[in-house]
This record gives sequence, structure tokens and C-alpha cells, in this order.
Amino acid sequence: DRPEDSFLVHAGTKLYKVDNTFITWTEIKTGLKDAISEGFYVGEYFVILDGLRMMVYGKHDGTNYSIDYIDNIGTIPNISINRNPDGTKANKNQDVNLIQPWRVNSFLGTKDAKEYTLVEKDCDTVTPTAYKIKSDGTTQALTITDWNYVNGKVTFDEAPGESPVDGADNVFIRYRKTNQTNVNQINGCSIGIQYGYKGNKNRLFVSGNNEYPNIVWASQDDDPLYWPSDNYMKVGTAPVINFINLNDGTLGVQKNITDSDFVMYYIDSVIFNNKEAFSVNEGSYNIDCIAQHANANLLNDPLTLSSNGVYGVTTSGYGERYANERSYYVKKKLLEEPNLENAYAIVNGNKYYLAINNHMYVADSRYQSKVAQASTGSYSYQYEWYYWDNIPARILFNYNNDLYFATNDGKIMQFNDSVLDINLIFKNYLFLLSCLQKNLILTN
Repeated sequence: DRPEDSFLVHAGTKLYKVDNTFITWTEIKTGLKDAISEGFYVGEYFVILDGLRMMVYGKHDGTNYSIDYIDNIGTIPNISINRNPDGTKANKNQDVNLIQPWRVNSFLGTKDAKEYTLVEKDCDTVTPTAYKIKSDGTTQALTITDWNYVNGKVTFDEAPGESPVDGADNVFIRYRKTNQTNVNQINGCSIGIQYGYKGNKNRLFVSGNNEYPNIVWASQDDDPLYWPSDNYMKVGTAPVINFINLNDGTLGVQKNITDSDFVMYYIDSVIFNNKEAFSVNEGSYNIDCIAQHANANLLNDPLTLSSNGVYGVTTSGYGERYANERSYYVKKKLLEEPNLENAYAIVNGNKYYLAINNHMYVADSRYQSKVAQASTGSYSYQYEWYYWDNIPARILFNYNNDLYFATNDGKIMQFNDSVLDINLIFKNYLFLLSCLQKNLILTN
């Protein structure tokens, strides 16, 4: 064990930083949702989704790691540029950030104008801040004497003057316009996955908001603090259950079986107007998804838990996609398990581990066979499976290539001869464990 390794543990309604012995801990946040959360390392940040309020762990002051809510520290976009003081001749720039209320307008100042008109009206009452660019390239704070938030007009004590650089904005006004509906859209998400242009995992895609069950949102690339207002997709009509990264570079959006919707949609990436964009394509009616935490990629075989067992979603070079049964040998027993939607799965080495009801189902990729009765097609094969009893795993995680699990009664266990009991603070809680290695946040 390396002494610099540590963990973030979501236990009940609290978040802890725990050392690599799982014995010493520090509480760093409270008020979380008492449910299994998900964590993702995107850019320089580790993002936690609990379905209540999205959090991010990172060096927010540039030096020290800390945890904060994204709606407090989200990226502030400049949404309107090249504005005249009266608000004319402006150009749209960035989209509003859904998860936080602040935004910037920038202007081409004139010699005498003291009043500047923002792109939006009915803003928050809090007084904006402003600055100008001086001839030497430095900035100077501007004094606001009147703030007409209803009409979006800012009056300075003296005219900021013309821009020292022809055609370049020199007056910048930062103001707030709260739309709590927008904020709640992102904060209410509990399902996430990393995906981006051509399959790069540089954005965070989220869903699972009960108020908007069929909507998917995407963050800015390499910036999970910025959720552009245009980065959303309506995916069918039924609720999204999970995501799955497919080998052809598309993102699968999975659902339960319904009479009126597909069980799988596909999100693909394109370049539109010199910008990355994403399109939603209709999928199939065949294999559904029933569990939020049971997808895992076993040596390039994306596995998902359906109402018919474990299936691999396979793609071909011709754009075809197949759902191939992988659990033929254990399907009967597996499908007899109650509450299968609560199953939790992970890949460690060359095996897929699926935990449910104190049982563990283990698929071994080293041993494969063909079973004609299971399914057909050139991509069809079965793994050898093992069934383990008395494994009280609630969640699973990897650390230093070893497999660990956490129990409902507050124990962290490793698959060896030792048991690490941190029952003192974690009893009867569900939690997410995410590794921080050498002060760099890693996900497992």
C-alpha cells in the first residue's frame, strides 16, 4: 500500500476522505442523498452524482483539494460579445450554463456612454460586477451607480471609454439570472457515463432525473463544470435506465421494455458548424436493461444485465449491432434472484463479477464455448460461470488490481483472508468508493 493513496467514501448522507487502510477518515461534506452515487474523473475534476446536488472534488483554489457543489463554482460563460452600449449589433457567443446562474456580456465601449444594456432582462437583484481593459492591457474595476435588473441596464459612475484595440471588447459585465429549473435539471441526475467525439471519454453524459426521465445532458468537453443549455437530447419517451459505451464509438442509451419505445438508442458524434455535436439514432426492441449498476466491459465485450440474463452488445464493421447471450449456463438461477435491478457488477482482470442478494455470479473470459440453444450469429459464445454463496456485496470496486466489496452492515472486504471492518461510521449505509492516487483523482 502506498501512503499517498486515499479514498472518497459516500456513506449515508455524508462524504468522507478515508486513508488506504480504511481506518482513518475525515468528514468533508454532509447533506448527500442516502443512495448509491456515481463518480467520474473528467478533466481535472472528480464529479459525484447522487441525484440530489452534483458535487466536484478538485483543486478549486489552485492548490488544495476540496469538495464543492457545481452550482456554486460552475464555469461562467460569456454569452454575448461585441455589444454596443445600447445592446445593438451583438453576437451570440457561448451558451448559458444550466447549472449555475452567472454569465458575462462584453461590449465595445464608446467615449461617452455610461449606461450599458445587457442581453437579458428580469435578472437577479444582486448588483453585477464589471471591469474594463486599459491601454496597457491590464484591467480596472468599474463602479456601478445604478442597476436596473428588470430592464437589464447597468449605469457606471463614468464612461469606461473606447476600446484600446480596434474591434476588441473592452467592457465586461458579470451578472446573475437564476433559473432554478435549469439548475435542478442537472442536479437531479443520478446516471452518468464518460463519452465524447469519436468515442473519446472527455465529456460527462447524464440522465436519471425523475422529472425529465427521457432527457440526456452533456457537459462541455474536458469541463464538467459547464453544462451548455443546448447540450441536451430527448431520447424516446420511456425513462433512461443506463448507458453503455459500444465498440464502434457510439453511446448506447438503455431502457426497460415498453410497448411504445425502443430499449436501446444510439448517440453518435458529428461535426456541425465546426463544433462537436451529437445525434440520437433509433435502435432496437430486443434486449432491455434492468440495472443501473451492472454494466461493465469484459475485455472489449460490453456486458449488460437484461430481463433475459447477461448479454454482450457487439458491433461489426458494417454498423450492425448484436445482443448476444453470455449467461446461458447460469441464466435460470440468475433470473430467479429477486430485485435484480439492484445488482452491482464490475470487471476485475479477466472476469465479470455480478453481486445480488449475497450471491456472486462470475463470468470467466478465459473459457468460452458455443451453445446453439442460446443464440445464433458469429458473435455468439458463452463464458464459463461460477456461483458463489454468502458474498454480502452491496457495491464492488478495484484497488491496486485487487477486488474489494462493501456490505450493507458497514464492512469493507477484500477477496483474501483479511476483513477490514469500519463498522463504526459506515454501518447500514450504502456508499461509493473512488480512489485518489498520488493526489490525482482516479475512478474505479
